[in-house]
Amino acid sequence: MANETKPAAKTADKLTPVEFTKHWTRYNKGEVAGFKPDEAKRLIEKLKVAKPYAPAKEEPKK
Repeated sequence: MANETKPAAKTADKLTPVEFTKHWTRYNKGEVAGFKPDEAKRLIEKLKVAKPYAPAKEEPKK
């Protein structure tokens, strides 16, 4: 089908990754998950159980 769309890809583009700083519902400290931007903001600012996720930077190969 030529007009197939990929809903999972579209949804993933709109998710904001957060890293949990403490246990919250089914998530443990250190886990990373994606949420809609408004929910990510709530987890970070209101509930204070997560922080914005920033992937570790790779060290240059020598």
